[in-house]
Amino acid sequence: MIPATATPAELVTVARPERASADDAVLDVLEPSALAAVRAAALACGELAGRGDADAADAAATDAMRASLATARGMGTVVIGEGEKDAAPMLFNGERLGRMSAPAFDIAVDPLECTSLCAQGLAGALTTIAFAPAGALWSPGPALYMAKLVVSGAARDAIDLREEPEVNLVRVARALGRRVDELRVFVLDKPRHRELIERVRTAGARVQTPSAGDVAGAVLAALPGGPVDLLMGVGGTPEGVLAACAAGALKGHAGPARATGRRGGRTGARRRVRREPRPQHGGSRHRPRAVRRDRGDRR
Repeated sequence: MIPATATPAELVTVARPERASADDAVLDVLEPSALAAVRAAALACGELAGRGDADAADAAATDAMRASLATARGMGTVVIGEGEKDAAPMLFNGERLGRMSAPAFDIAVDPLECTSLCAQGLAGALTTIAFAPAGALWSPGPALYMAKLVVSGAARDAIDLREEPEVNLVRVARALGRRVDELRVFVLDKPRHRELIERVRTAGARVQTPSAGDVAGAVLAALPGGPVDLLMGVGGTPEGVLAACAAGALKGHAGPARATGRRGGRTGARRRVRREPRPQHGGSRHRPRAVRRDRGDRR
């Protein structure tokens, strides 16, 4: 899923029910619209690859995707988009797009994942979208970050976000018929992950630490026989929902969501601003908190 050139690749997932249904037929109708949207976005921002302007590339992808989705054969509602988290050009939560009143469907979207890679002319950027029947996609509300744990289908029953990372490593290794020191783990290279990376390596597993791209990392982890066995860590909620859709389409598994970084809301938690969320490795409960990202740390 990581392209060999700087032109962003396209990732589209159509979240289907496990049993054939009327919803499945609806998604068959909508699939060409999803493909057209990511292709339009990739071509638009590809023109700005390597030009050093991440915001311009993001805006180009967003404008192209919005224009394409306006022609969809139905009416989609954006359940989760990327812009609100990063103060970037956005397809905003609640925005409705399409040229027909029915069928209704949910949209999760990040028009340009890894904007900095695109701006630098590096491989790894993706244009991403997921469609699902109306009401099917989880909405994190104002949460900005979530804990993530993704594996292939062979290890889907082995993981638990409430457990320590060492426990999950042992269980996944057992499910895959391997030793822990044979596992390959994908963790973003972020300050919040320093402890996690150290613990995983101390347990014996190998760790890949790219600077960005946890959607691509989730896809790689969900692929049977893929180049990584697990994705671990804390990342953005839009990427998390998109990754979960992709993992489901590949028959992999993304651990149940646990979100962090809410802006007060019903919890009544006092607003606290941090540049990075603290990692949550165990099953302890934690207070919601608001998170502000530096512009240089997007994705």
